[in-house]
Amino acid sequence: MWRAVSEAELADTCARGIFRVPETETTYAEGKLFAETAQGAGAGKASMGSTIARGERFTVVQTDIAADCFRKLYVFPDATNYGPVPSRLVPTDVLPELSPPQIQDVLIFRKP
Repeated sequence: MWRAVSEAELADTCARGIFRVPETETTYAEGKLFAETAQGAGAGKASMGSTIARGERFTVVQTDIAADCFRKLYVFPDATNYGPVPSRLVPTDVLPELSPPQIQDVLIFRKP
């Protein structure tokens, strides 16, 4: 699974070695969305106008989870956040079961 993370989330995840939902998080407090493809993770952030307007930088990271657990995750077949590819919601209590993130690519969104 892949996720496009902000610089703050990347620093937090790499420092702790796990994905987590910080106590200060107000959106998706029940977990985190992961795309089923790296392109899906990148496309999701690219479709978010506010990220482009602010010129934000995101990094695509990859992670894995046990197959039996993966099959139980809720599927968003056309999630707006991750474009026209399936994505999965990983509940907060399952996040520690994900493998440590592997950096795949850096995306920088600039105003057109």
